[in-house]
Amino acid sequence: MHFTKKILAASAVAVAAAGFASAPAHAAEKVNYLLPAPGFLPAFAPWQLAKHKGYYAAEGLEVVFQRSKGGVDVAKQVGVGNAPIGGGIGDTSILVRPNGIPVRSVAVLGGGSLVQLVARADRGITKVEDLKGKTIT
Repeated sequence: MHFTKKILAASAVAVAAAGFASAPAHAAEKVNYLLPAPGFLPAFAPWQLAKHKGYYAAEGLEVVFQRSKGGVDVAKQVGVGNAPIGGGIGDTSILVRPNGIPVRSVAVLGGGSLVQLVARADRGITKVEDLKGKTIT
């Protein structure tokens, strides 16, 4: 009988240990982040790199990037609660708030203009003043 108690006690410890060992880790919070354009574009590299390096996971987040149909669509989807967060250019909230879409810009990233002019090197256009009298097509 004493042998049976030892086996029973050892079995109980083994079952308890197995239960702790197989217990799932705390599940990461899933966050859908709406992108206004395809995620492979260079503009989204910082977000993709952060995911690849595990920065979101280290904070307990499972970030899923979903493509939307532009910044205004992102704002509409966030505004109606289909996603908690999304990206757009700086004027997105300015464009949609007058239409009753309850979104707010909380960060504007980047330091340059979104519009750039490119000219062939043999045209001699190196500064804005060189455009005077030219036709841009």
